[in-house]
Amino acid sequence: MRAVSFFRNGVATCLKRLARNRDGNVTVTFGMTVLPAMLLVGSAIDYTTATADRSVLQAAVDAAALGSVGAPAAERAEVAGKILRANTYSRSLANVTYRVIDAPNGVRVEAQGVTTTAVMKLAATNHVVVHAGATAMGLRRDNSCILAMARNLPTATEALDFNGSPSVALTGCGMMSNASISCSGHSTLAPYAAAVGSVNGACPNQSPGRDPVPDIYASLTSEIQLLCGATRNSTNWNAGAALPLPGMIPVVRAGYVEYHICGEVSLRGAGLLNTAPAGTDVVIVVENGDVTLDNNADVSSTRMTFVLTGSSAYSHRVAWPNGNGKSARWAVSPTTDLRNPWHGVSVYQDPRLPVSTIDMVWGPAASFDADGVVYFGAAALTMNGNASSNNSLCTKIVTNRLTSNGNIDFRFSQDTAACRGLAVTQWESPPHLIR
Repeated sequence: MRAVSFFRNGVATCLKRLARNRDGNVTVTFGMTVLPAMLLVGSAIDYTTATADRSVLQAAVDAAALGSVGAPAAERAEVAGKILRANTYSRSLANVTYRVIDAPNGVRVEAQGVTTTAVMKLAATNHVVVHAGATAMGLRRDNSCILAMARNLPTATEALDFNGSPSVALTGCGMMSNASISCSGHSTLAPYAAAVGSVNGACPNQSPGRDPVPDIYASLTSEIQLLCGATRNSTNWNAGAALPLPGMIPVVRAGYVEYHICGEVSLRGAGLLNTAPAGTDVVIVVENGDVTLDNNADVSSTRMTFVLTGSSAYSHRVAWPNGNGKSARWAVSPTTDLRNPWHGVSVYQDPRLPVSTIDMVWGPAASFDADGVVYFGAAALTMNGNASSNNSLCTKIVTNRLTSNGNIDFRFSQDTAACRGLAVTQWESPPHLIR
């Protein structure tokens, strides 16, 4: 500021001397040439001050938007004002005014202030108005029980398509599509239907135009280690059988035990598949084959993750018995040890595999009771007839595309404490600026 004052006083002194000077025309001409140049240099100094003040105001507006987005709507203006005043510390910035505007899923703060000029006053410009604005988006969580990733699908594609007379009873969660949703056969009983594209038909509490949900589970492929090579067998797994089964490859890892099955595995009998000591996580890696439910199988697993992976030359599906009078039930619950990267996941299908080996059609025989994350993120799943699925604690079904035909029955819920107990991870975005 001392330099600015010195410059301003120097200009004034020069003007006074020029007015008193009676010497030749050269001196007058020189003075008239120098004056605009000096004002130009002075305006650059004032511009620099105004630019610095705008930076101060922008930083204050950013802080005000972020600080107020989580406040109740009635208190946002007051919270934003306190933050703004505390951060507009420039001595040359005055008369700061602001307004707070509610934005979709967030808040916008706009402000302006006045920077007093030091040199441009000589040109009758006493101040410069500076502006700043910022929009902050609030905390966003995806608590859907049914999520369609819609990989490489146009937004208009109905990645969740409910036909016939489906019953979709969701408690504490809804359904989300990264493309569109259609409820052509029945309104379903879901608390909400959200989509990046449109929500069509009788879907309840429609919320189109949403931001897409990123796939936070695809990166789990980095945890897959293939051990079977060219070996491929068929394994029958009867409920209650001691592990490891013949042909299984055991691997002890931090927080869990991993067993590799080389080829297709058939789940048989009735009862609990686990035989490991209570409190132990088990990860079953099925390489180069399907997980098949035998007719009349009624099996369950707890603290267990099934991973379907391997060569693209083979099928990697969950398959159910086909034919009249045939049925099977599988109840899954995930691994929960936080040292285990698969915690919270019950079934995981490798998304790197070609869709020709992972797309699935489940018929009326399918009764799939799922707690935890069931990830078919790259696959299309079609459920026909009276197929059903339900849970008691915390479910998240992730597909690329889900189609229901007939009288399917989904009964899912997400209880906060139960999800935490099962170590289920969901995507969330903290408050952030988009300006």
